[in-house]
Amino acid sequence: MEFIELLVNFFTTAGVVVAFFVLIRGFYEYKHKIALECANKFLQMRTKFKETEPYCKIYPLMNATERKKKESKEKLENLKAREIYDFVGFFEELALMMNSKLIPKKVVFYFFGYYILLTRKMTKYFLSKEELKDPLWSVFVDLSDEMRKIGRSYKYKRKEIRFGTPLYKSFRLLK
Repeated sequence: MEFIELLVNFFTTAGVVVAFFVLIRGFYEYKHKIALECANKFLQMRTKFKETEPYCKIYPLMNATERKKKESKEKLENLKAREIYDFVGFFEELALMMNSKLIPKKVVFYFFGYYILLTRKMTKYFLSKEELKDPLWSVFVDLSDEMRKIGRSYKYKRKEIRFGTPLYKSFRLLK
């Protein structure tokens, strides 16, 4: 009888230990899955930004205008509203993802900060100051202000330019 009880206790304890390790492994895989999904979404956004027509047309104009090329400034001033909305709309989508914590702020700054700040600087050629104060532009204005704030004190830290969350923060995502 004692041998059977000892065997039952052993297998019960072993089952609990195995279940604990399976649970920990599940959390690590869950964390990895979240990081992978965020990275995929980020890469989709980056591809969308680099390969869409508004980017291919507007960014070179902004870059040339900043370098004081007059013909680029005139082309920038004559952009169609739809092109401007599509171009700036991309940054608003990025802001939404950043505010939803799908992409970390410093990742957004590192990969898109230059373009966001350049676009904000160049809005003087295609938007009036009154238009920028309009609530419909507030997401972009807020994003550019955030990028400017991060840029003032930015120092590269490997741990900050990554996807995913520390394990203890993963528990919040289960709610």
